[in-house]
Amino acid sequence: MICNNLLKSHNTVFTRRIFVLFSDNFWNGMWLKVLVCVAIPSIIAWVTTVSWPRIWNVEPGQLFCDKYGKSCHRICPAGFFHLPSMSNQCHPLLTCHDLQNGIVKVNVIGAGAVKQVSLASWKGHMIAMNEPITELYLKDYRYGLDMLQHLQGHPEVIQFLGSCNDVYFTQYHKFGSADQLENILSDLDSGHPDTMATRFNLCLNYIKILNFLHTNKLGTLVMCDSSDLDKTLKQYLITDDLALVLNDVDSLAMVHHSAGQLIKCGHRQLGGEFVAPEQLWPHDTEFRDEAMQPYDEKSDIWKIPDVCNNFIDRGSDAVKVKLDLFSIHSACKEEQASFRPTTADVLQEYERVWNSIDKSNV
Repeated sequence: MICNNLLKSHNTVFTRRIFVLFSDNFWNGMWLKVLVCVAIPSIIAWVTTVSWPRIWNVEPGQLFCDKYGKSCHRICPAGFFHLPSMSNQCHPLLTCHDLQNGIVKVNVIGAGAVKQVSLASWKGHMIAMNEPITELYLKDYRYGLDMLQHLQGHPEVIQFLGSCNDVYFTQYHKFGSADQLENILSDLDSGHPDTMATRFNLCLNYIKILNFLHTNKLGTLVMCDSSDLDKTLKQYLITDDLALVLNDVDSLAMVHHSAGQLIKCGHRQLGGEFVAPEQLWPHDTEFRDEAMQPYDEKSDIWKIPDVCNNFIDRGSDAVKVKLDLFSIHSACKEEQASFRPTTADVLQEYERVWNSIDKSNV
């Protein structure tokens, strides 16, 4: 009854009454009536509109659209994820409870020295389940898991869905790794036209990923698992809308220029034309790791032309596009690492070329 009388009053009168109640009748209990009628309903309203969605797992996500292609992805806040097959809301990260009560392993879809990846089902959604292969590389596996979690919130990196001890879950992409591009484009059922715009968009994705790795908040990260073209392509997945995402972060090495800390990718001798000159053993004597000089992120720059050419070589107008890229790709192949451009320089040139490509059939 008291609440009804108070709320029926005009706003101005109501405000004056609140003042009187708190000044004249503070000690006779009238302030409790105001608390019950005004403060508590306000608090309930705030909890309902702001905090309640988080309690009930309906945290909204930010929609990110790639300016190069036509794909959009929902980027969720820390502790949440979103899959294309879900509604517009984000879901809390999966836990051991989900693994024990709702996740079913379907079959193994890939395995390497460090981890095994299986296709799994969770509430009708297909996801990837990652598990360590052997204790021998458990340290590398856990490093990759930790790095993956730290790099979340960026569309350039595979989406982390949660974990249970040493098992973790990521978004599943049916097209597989980037070395499968020709099979995807030749498959009429894939729904993607084999155009230069489609192919060069992958070049843009690739340089965007490298640029993110070289400039992210953690520090300058170098793609060490890239001793040849095939191995490099296997580090990336192709999404349903034919974009690249970095999937394997087990072998990212960090450069600290300010501290003079450079890196070496592994402790074995590398060879071939794909790796940068500074990654090759420069002597005619037997290889000794302790005598091998370290290097920095410019070793990634050397490999850019080979990766991009792999994407566009079989496309229409490949000769014209490669001619447009000749200057920047030549700079990437400078023998002296310090003379090579940065990823930002390459991205700028790639965007210039992208603007000249016919995108009517994308």
